[in-house]
Amino acid sequence: MASIVEYILNLKSNQFEAGIDRATNSTNALNNTFDRLKSTAGMLAGAYGAFEFLSGSVTMFNESAQASAQLDASLKSTANAANLSREALDAQSQALMRKSLYDDDAITSSQALLATFTKVKDTIFMEAIPAITDMASKMGTDLNSATIQVGKALNDPINGISALSRVGVTFTASQKETIKTMVSMNDVAGAQSLILKELQTEFGGSALAASEAGTGPLVILRNEFNNIREEVGALVVTFIKDFKPELTDLVKLISNAVKWVTEHKEGIKQLAFAYVTMRGATLAITTAMSAYAAVTATATVATEGMAVASTAALGPLALVAAAV
Repeated sequence: MASIVEYILNLKSNQFEAGIDRATNSTNALNNTFDRLKSTAGMLAGAYGAFEFLSGSVTMFNESAQASAQLDASLKSTANAANLSREALDAQSQALMRKSLYDDDAITSSQALLATFTKVKDTIFMEAIPAITDMASKMGTDLNSATIQVGKALNDPINGISALSRVGVTFTASQKETIKTMVSMNDVAGAQSLILKELQTEFGGSALAASEAGTGPLVILRNEFNNIREEVGALVVTFIKDFKPELTDLVKLISNAVKWVTEHKEGIKQLAFAYVTMRGATLAITTAMSAYAAVTATATVATEGMAVASTAALGPLALVAAAV
């Protein structure tokens, strides 16, 4: 009897240890799965981040290209009345970007707008752009609004100073009279210089002060970094242009695939329904077979249990019979 008990206890112990082993293996498998999931998630996050970076870079490049194109258009349509080279204008926009909160694209847009005022040229033009950035910084307005206000005043000094007066720029009676006299003597540049001098008196240094206060240095650093991203965006656009035929074919292929799916959607629905039905039938058969196997296993265990019980009941007689 003791041997039977030991046998049963040993059997239970083995089953317990086997269960522990299976649990450990399952845990390890689960950990490996989580590790793979984390690795995959990291790769996806990295890919998404790279896509966002490239996409943003292309957008920045486009904004820069559009601003540059508008400046070229203004210089062309006015026959370069400003009498300035693109190199000089680009150098100015880069320099002012490092001394203000405005990036070079915004300054280029201001140059393009000021270039439409054909009486603003040469030195006056180059002095007007910094005055505009100072005025916009002090007044808290955008560069385009400040450019239009200053451009009007410089292009038509007598009438233009009235527009500046409405936004807070004050000219004395003596200054106004001097401006009228200069214009009447065809000294428009002199009148323009007087207007710029008054803007310098009221707003001079405002853009630089803003760039050096608070988070201003970080804004400048961001603008510098965005210029690098513009170059990356230019490379991406160039790459797309180079592979345009292949990409066009890919778009056509995708378009044809979508069109085919649309035309055969009813057949696809029926196929999907048939697949789901087949999967359900297969699952039902598998379940039935599993249940049959379980019943068979139970019957086998019961038979073995009856044999053990019979042996235990017979005791010594069963042992003698077994010996014979």
